[in-house]
Amino acid sequence: MQYQDTVTCKITSRKLIALGHILDPNGQMEYLIKRKDVLPNGTLRPGAIGKSTIVHCIELPGLKELPLWPNVVTVHIHACTSVVTLPAWPNVKRVSCSKCSSLAELPLWPELIYVNLFQCPLLCELPTWPKVTDVYIFSCPNFTSLPLWPKINRFQSGQFARLTELPLWPNVVDVFCTNSSLTSLPLWPRVTVVRCGQCRLLTELPLWPNVIEVNCGDCIRLTSLPLWPKIDKVWNHGCYSLVVETMYTTLDLTKHIYTDVHTENCCICLDNTNNIVMDPCYHKYTCAECSERAFNESKRCPICNTRIRHLIKTPTV
Repeated sequence: MQYQDTVTCKITSRKLIALGHILDPNGQMEYLIKRKDVLPNGTLRPGAIGKSTIVHCIELPGLKELPLWPNVVTVHIHACTSVVTLPAWPNVKRVSCSKCSSLAELPLWPELIYVNLFQCPLLCELPTWPKVTDVYIFSCPNFTSLPLWPKINRFQSGQFARLTELPLWPNVVDVFCTNSSLTSLPLWPRVTVVRCGQCRLLTELPLWPNVIEVNCGDCIRLTSLPLWPKIDKVWNHGCYSLVVETMYTTLDLTKHIYTDVHTENCCICLDNTNNIVMDPCYHKYTCAECSERAFNESKRCPICNTRIRHLIKTPTV
């Protein structure tokens, strides 16, 4: 997803080169800046974009400075290696910057709602954009902290080398972070989906009150998982430090469990109730004691011999 805007720019650039100003599906004027629009001093010729509200700047190494466009709402910048900073466009809502190796600073855009940053190595801090809801940052290794964006809803990031923690965003609901430098995650109050795979310094996860889906694959230092009250899906493949006692969780698996309707007893000891489900095969034939023994000895389901990822303690179904 983080590469979507860059790829779109490349695909549509051929049409834009041939047509100049065109109308996008929403009726907005769109313009691709050409090399002939760039003056020898690195600025754009006056009136280059006309009345366009969507502007693409792609592979313009001589471009050093962009104008303060009052009506532009979307800007895509790709491989403009001489651009150091961007103007404070008053009405811009969407900005994508990729492979801008000299870009070191971004302004406080008051109307910004979406930003996508990819391979901008000199960026080390960002403004507190008041209206931003979607932030995507990948391969920008020098960030040590991020702002407390008040309205952020979706955050995706990867390949941070120095970032150790994320802010307590009050409205974030979807977080994707594959950053090996993270040592902890906040107790986001509204988050519903968290994907924190390959965060290999994490030792614990918070008790998020509204989370329904967690992917913590390859978080090799996690030793336990909380009993999230609303959880529906958990992926913990590669979490080799998790112990079986803390791998129990309660999920609504009524539609997925495979068991024998004629007996509620464990198929191994024949005495205790079969209240443990094997993940990923969802066989429910064993009690807690026998399930632990099977997990510790072979990590295989006693019914189908599937490798057990974790054990799920369920109510009677």
